[in-house]
Amino acid sequence: MLAGMAIVFVSGCANTRIPRIDPNGSGLFAADGSSTEIIRPFSYGESDFRIPWFPKPAFSTDEESSTERADSQASSTVGYPGAIWVSPEKIAIPVGSEVVLHAGLIGSNGQLSVARRLDWTITEGQPGSFVKAGGGNPSNMQFLFPSLGSKATERYANVITAKSAEQVHQGTNTANDDIMVGPGQGWVTVTSKDTGNTRVAVGATAEPDWNQQFSYIDIEWIDVKWQFPEDQSVSAGESASLVTYIERPSSGTPIQGWTVRYRIRTTNNEDTVHEIQTDTTGTANIVLDPQDISSGSAQVLIEVIRPPLGDADETIVGRGSSLVTWNAPGLQLRATRNISMNVGDKRVLTAIVENPGNQVARNVVLVGQSPSNISVTNTSPPRTSQLESDYWELGDLPPNVQKRIEIQINGTVAGESTYRLIARSDDGLQSESIIPIQIDGFPILLTVDGPDTAGVGDVVTYRYILENPTAEIFANVEITATLDDGLVHVTQNDPTGDPTARQVRFTFDQIQPQQGAGKAISFKIREPGQQCHVLSVKLANGQTIERKVCLDVTETSPDLSVSSALDLKIEGPNKLTQSKPEQLSFTVTNTSEQDLTGVSITVKLPNELQAQLASDGHKLVGNDIIL
Repeated sequence: MLAGMAIVFVSGCANTRIPRIDPNGSGLFAADGSSTEIIRPFSYGESDFRIPWFPKPAFSTDEESSTERADSQASSTVGYPGAIWVSPEKIAIPVGSEVVLHAGLIGSNGQLSVARRLDWTITEGQPGSFVKAGGGNPSNMQFLFPSLGSKATERYANVITAKSAEQVHQGTNTANDDIMVGPGQGWVTVTSKDTGNTRVAVGATAEPDWNQQFSYIDIEWIDVKWQFPEDQSVSAGESASLVTYIERPSSGTPIQGWTVRYRIRTTNNEDTVHEIQTDTTGTANIVLDPQDISSGSAQVLIEVIRPPLGDADETIVGRGSSLVTWNAPGLQLRATRNISMNVGDKRVLTAIVENPGNQVARNVVLVGQSPSNISVTNTSPPRTSQLESDYWELGDLPPNVQKRIEIQINGTVAGESTYRLIARSDDGLQSESIIPIQIDGFPILLTVDGPDTAGVGDVVTYRYILENPTAEIFANVEITATLDDGLVHVTQNDPTGDPTARQVRFTFDQIQPQQGAGKAISFKIREPGQQCHVLSVKLANGQTIERKVCLDVTETSPDLSVSSALDLKIEGPNKLTQSKPEQLSFTVTNTSEQDLTGVSITVKLPNELQAQLASDGHKLVGNDIIL
């Protein structure tokens, strides 16, 4: 006869009852209906599937007891195959603390091997005892058959290493005592009521690939106890005093000369570190001045440091934290860290203004001061004003509320600059962010004026204009034109030119800030088709830009003469008085019946005259004005 069996696993922390097996063997289950209670050897909370969201602190305190726990995690699991990895190798902690130790067996790939048995032993005659042992969260099979899982006695423990990264729960209502494990890690907790030194040996006697070399963890139990400051909530404008007290629990006497390190971290991510030595009363005191903190709260991370002993360095033996909150509004500005772009590119800069305090921040505004080498093309929300700078009125900002501003910028001139953002409120609060901007590209603007068509035998003239929109002087700017075979460089003194010369090169000694320079070059065309020349502008630092300029050449020269179709009228005085400004007006009229494009007026001024104002869109080249 075949008997079918099924075991129902009940989730939760309660112990499980199943029908008791018949001890007489006459049936599968006992006839009297009695049951057997299976007690879970490990209890770890309500769910088997909790995700480790928060890192485990090095030291944490269970508020329901005075027991302290020190956890240590590995930063790397790479090592020699067959060896035992341990973490930490050495630690000093207070008497009565429960320290978590990790270990693993290194596999052939240099990583920790999963589901391997580790043996832990406390050296005979030394203080300390094991409290708990484990790997990952126990499986259902380990609930039913405890011998398959991890176990611990006072001096000996064995564990099965975890199969994956887990947060091992300890059956309490808080996650503070949960233990983080990585793949292939096992753990134990050790405590001692006495001072002294404990050596824990770790091996893998049941594993054939173990190298038979024990690894050791040394624990120093210190006669010390501390009391960290509690969280505080103080009125606006008041200072907050933080006091840490250290004593020897065996005698109740204060400890002098130890260091307490206070790391003050505000919601603006500003870190300030102070190290204070305990005085004769065993206290290390620090005062937080709200004037030094631009946000509404400060998280204070605290470390207790034992002075160096002999050749050993100072030792951090305890960590804690305290939160100080001021009953006041706060103002925090966060923005894009930096921007890299090319000339002509568009980027979006994001600013977030937040009130981390617990009171309303009144009439918050954001001011943006943009550099000269960018232009702001659009913002969301729209700017309230942009007369002297970008300006947004954000109104009142309630506690823990943030507003987001997106600013679209366009890179106009190459170079490095900064965009400065300032948030302020009527409460006197201010927060600032400076955003570095790197715009790559050529810093000088190049314009080429010349014809698009011509005929064989024509002489065409191109005018090259360089404009310097920056505040920098550019010296020794070199221009090189490389010609196609169908173009020959000619001048007024040399109307034939040299057909073998394929390059024309000239240099500007200086181009002043906000000014320009120009050069006209003529070419005689000797072949039909598309004829081009490549223009190269090179700065003294080697930075170079190239522009290819082409025109379509026909066998017969088209009629490019438009002089008879244009009428130029000049209005102004015939005589000028020294130091007295005068105005000249130029009017060009198209007298033909066809549209004319590319028409410009070049005003050549003698050295004795200097232009002061001109129509919009003009270009200044030396002492000449192009309209």
